[in-house]
Amino acid sequence: MKETIRSLRAYFIVMGLISLLPSFGVLAGGLKPQGNGALVVGGIVGLGLSIMYLYMGVRLKSLLTNNPGFVKGVILAVMAVIVVNFLFHMAGVEPGPLGAEAVITGIGLLINWYLLRNVSRLAGDS
Repeated sequence: MKETIRSLRAYFIVMGLISLLPSFGVLAGGLKPQGNGALVVGGIVGLGLSIMYLYMGVRLKSLLTNNPGFVKGVILAVMAVIVVNFLFHMAGVEPGPLGAEAVITGIGLLINWYLLRNVSRLAGDS
């Protein structure tokens, strides 16, 4: 399937909106008196990346023309956060079944790799 600027724009906007709620939830949980400082950092990073996805969705065409490195950098940052989140699960910092988290990590990395390839292709086409 060949992605277009329009389909990537929709993906970034939808994923940015969907990821806002968990980011606020993680941030709120970390700010409780018994909260974890790592949760606060994770919430802030997640919130920032959610906002970046929304921004990229709105400005994708001009970003691909003028600054494709920014879009690629945000996607790589999301991939890094996915890996760090998995490492936190492996270390027991975050609860949950490790097998399920491994599958979620793999799917997240594959989706973002696919996005990275399509952004590179579209940036070359622009």
